Amino acid sequence: MTHSPLLRHDQTLFRDPDVFEFTFVPDHLHHRDAQVQELAFLIRPARRGGSALSAVLRGPPGTGKTTTVRRLFREVTETTRQVVPAYVNCRHDRTPLAVYRSIFEQVHGYAPPPVGRHLDEIKRGIAARLRDHDAALIVCLDDANELIPAGTYNTLLYQILRLYEKWNVRKPGVFAVT
Repeated sequence: MTHSPLLRHDQTLFRDPDVFEFTFVPDHLHHRDAQVQELAFLIRPARRGGSALSAVLRGPPGTGKTTTVRRLFREVTETTRQVVPAYVNCRHDRTPLAVYRSIFEQVHGYAPPPVGRHLDEIKRGIAARLRDHDAALIVCLDDANELIPAGTYNTLLYQILRLYEKWNVRKPGVFAVT
């Protein structure tokens, strides 16, 4: 008696294998409505021409902090040009230059030149784009605790939150995920 395989080479047990990708964001976040509403409340002033507020999102790994922020950022990007969300993975980008390069890329849609750019030039480019579009910046520093051993956590928070002083933009908000 020969058995045929349960699955052919072109079949899978999973309806949507993309759900296993790190960047996957579900359309609906179960049991996260309250958190999404709280974060949306912090962004609301920026949608009305003001400045975004900030928050620290704390909790054990795998509890939905990053997914909640990514889902909210996707919705903000789809519904308004008044707010420019920038997601920074601090496990990869730990230096001020790397963080600002990541922000620049998301604000402009392309990366700054790899060499020859001073940090202030990158900040100027970010600010110019925000001013041109009369938009507020909200930055998610995901795994922000990774910046502490690198010695850049306090510096980056201070610099991002005070961009408005030097560059004449609306006060940015920061979501620090730890």
